[in-house]
Amino acid sequence: MGKWLQSNEHLTFEVRERVARITLNRPDRRNALSWEMLSELRAALLEADDLRSVSVIVLGGAGPDFCAGYDMKSAYARYAAEGDAALAPSARHRRHRSRGGSTHRARSSAPRRAHLLS
Repeated sequence: MGKWLQSNEHLTFEVRERVARITLNRPDRRNALSWEMLSELRAALLEADDLRSVSVIVLGGAGPDFCAGYDMKSAYARYAAEGDAALAPSARHRRHRSRGGSTHRARSSAPRRAHLLS
C-alpha cells in the first residue's frame, strides 16, 4: 500500500509503464459505489496523482459492467445501523467538500489524462 491508499478491498490499483489502472472490483454488485469504495477510489486517485511516474489514469470495472451507480443497498444498511447520524455530514466529509472533493483532480499541477472503460 502507498501513502494514500491503505486498503484495496473494493478496487485494484496497479502502475505499469506510466499508466495507473484503477479497477472497481465488486462485480457481484455490478461495481456499485459504496461509501467504502468511494473512499478507496479517492485514495487511489490521490495515490496516482502523487506518483510522478504516472501520466495516464485508466478507470475500469471488473466483470461485464463498469459501474451501476451508487449502492443504495449499502446506504440503507448504513442508515439502519447508524440511524440519523449516517445522514449527517461527518467532519471528514465536510473537510473533503471544503478541499474541493472530487474536483481535486482537476486542480492537480501535474498533467494527467483519464480514460473510462465500459
